[in-house]
Amino acid sequence: MSFIGPKDVRLEIAKGNVAGSSTVLKFGRNQVVGTSEEDVWDGGGAYAFYPTTGKALQIRSTAAGDTQTVEIQGLSSAYAPQTESVTLSGTGFVALSNKYNRVFRMKNTGAANNAGSIICSASGSSEVAAQISVGQNQTLMALYTIPAGVTGYMTNFFASVDKNAGGAASVDINLRVRPAPSSAKVFQSKHRTGLNVAGDSHVNHIFGTPLKVLEKEDITLRAEANSGTIDCQAGFDLVLVDNT
Repeated sequence: MSFIGPKDVRLEIAKGNVAGSSTVLKFGRNQVVGTSEEDVWDGGGAYAFYPTTGKALQIRSTAAGDTQTVEIQGLSSAYAPQTESVTLSGTGFVALSNKYNRVFRMKNTGAANNAGSIICSASGSSEVAAQISVGQNQTLMALYTIPAGVTGYMTNFFASVDKNAGGAASVDINLRVRPAPSSAKVFQSKHRTGLNVAGDSHVNHIFGTPLKVLEKEDITLRAEANSGTIDCQAGFDLVLVDNT
């Protein structure tokens, strides 16, 4: 027996049934959010890999035994999506084939959990573009950049407090977008909310009208504890629609 009713548009997009549209889910974690605003990503602190042109990258693990294959997803100098896979060589650096203007996801596609942290950085530099924490097998980054040729529509964003890591009672969440060209603009707040460890520890804000984000614009979720440190998770959902 089947039920025939109104179709869920986002489900149909996710199934590939709506031409020129796709969905994106971004989620991140920062286990030590302090009293200064920082991005919700597994590297902790402020995320800073926003080059004005594509950069050569390298990848390594902090564990000598990690030889898994890692998939890297990001954008080229022209803000076009690009993906490549690289086989780790333990703690030794392995060069990526492409140059990247943005990196927004990495995945361990091997058969074993990563024993060390997998770090992707600018070649010859300590500038971190992305990292996979031990055993997570994927980056946790509540940030994204809209590729060229599409427009993003944010349907919702969410955040939660995992645990009181160091005396903090509340955390402020700040959704920020940087208009293109990002090299000439600053991040703007688009919505703010708060969480209390003793009360509301989860929020899912649904936009009555989706938040429109144009091509090449950067999105990030940031958090700030009122005191001490706090373990925070956050993310957002997007629908991408071709501009043509």
